[in-house]
Amino acid sequence: MLPDRSDPEKLRDQFHHQARKGTDFIDIIAKHPDQAYAKQIANAVAETYASICNARERKRSKDAMKALEEELALQSEEVSKARADLLTLCKEYSLPIHGTASAFLPSTELTFPPRKKDGDRFRDSLRQHNYEQGRNQYLTASKLLHEMKARLSEDLKKLSTANDIVTIHQRAR
Repeated sequence: MLPDRSDPEKLRDQFHHQARKGTDFIDIIAKHPDQAYAKQIANAVAETYASICNARERKRSKDAMKALEEELALQSEEVSKARADLLTLCKEYSLPIHGTASAFLPSTELTFPPRKKDGDRFRDSLRQHNYEQGRNQYLTASKLLHEMKARLSEDLKKLSTANDIVTIHQRAR
């Protein structure tokens, strides 16, 4: 830290920074009659800059992780809704449910016994269509959720191990 004698207005005039061409490096140059004090200024400015940039990057990573988790929660809700809708159809049509209500496997084929009346066949066709549509929505949402979980796991690892983006490579001597 800088000694108490530093005045922020005067301090601003005692240093400047300059980007090195062709690199990501920034040179911080401090000028003061007291060489030790100039060294303190340069190191304090570098440490403060690195601290601010790295804190901003950690916050950005944390916000990204939260957004990914919220997206996953929304997709999970979509799967639950599709599952509930499909279970309702199964119960309404008196269809067998394979597995448990929370983790059931929809039948791949649905066949209704042949009916004699045209109205019954139309109703059966409509029921078959509704079931297949609900089944497809459920399977599609479940597949997407599974893929999102796999990607999320990888993304969370990357974001949680985010390195500092600014490091001090050389301190003032």
